[in-house]
Amino acid sequence: YQIAHAYDLAGLPQESEQYYLKSYDITKPRMIKADHGLVLNDLAGLYAKLKRTEQFTRILKEYNTLLQTSRIDITRDPIHSLILPETVASSIEERVEFLKRVKKQLLANADTINAAFANATIATLYENNKRPAEALPYIQENLGPLLLKSYTEFRFIHSTNAYRLMKKTGQFKEAASMADTLMRLKDQLVAENTHRSIL
Repeated sequence: YQIAHAYDLAGLPQESEQYYLKSYDITKPRMIKADHGLVLNDLAGLYAKLKRTEQFTRILKEYNTLLQTSRIDITRDPIHSLILPETVASSIEERVEFLKRVKKQLLANADTINAAFANATIATLYENNKRPAEALPYIQENLGPLLLKSYTEFRFIHSTNAYRLMKKTGQFKEAASMADTLMRLKDQLVAENTHRSIL
């Protein structure tokens, strides 16, 4: 893994990919976020830099599957912690366009959960660049058609993002309504966690 990272820093993507894939083969059977997740994160970062949408999308899906199956509380360690597009040395517009292509490919396979992740990452890029008005529509799309209503954790995460962006853009009435939604979702999360602990 360290060899792959060194090649990546040296600007040698072919050699870097070769060693990242060797690390992937070693960590994949164990599927532990601390090691396999790190490899996935850096490998996807490499694919993002190389603008290899298909490989990036595959790694993104595997990373999110790893999070969902590793008993991690995603409300505390959200899927948005995957920092791949931030590693790309390009303009925000180029990164957004790349993520839009990723999203399109995911939606073509009816993968709405990971498409919502792509939207959330776009929103983060805009918000971090002090452009909250451009970020908000992507989060609002996640709260509409992209997410199934049965996924309380994801709705809570995206509702939290929407609340923050609404306040930043001066939409205080909408933010107040979203705050009520957040309270309901929080109660629902507590109830679901209690039910799971009983089982």
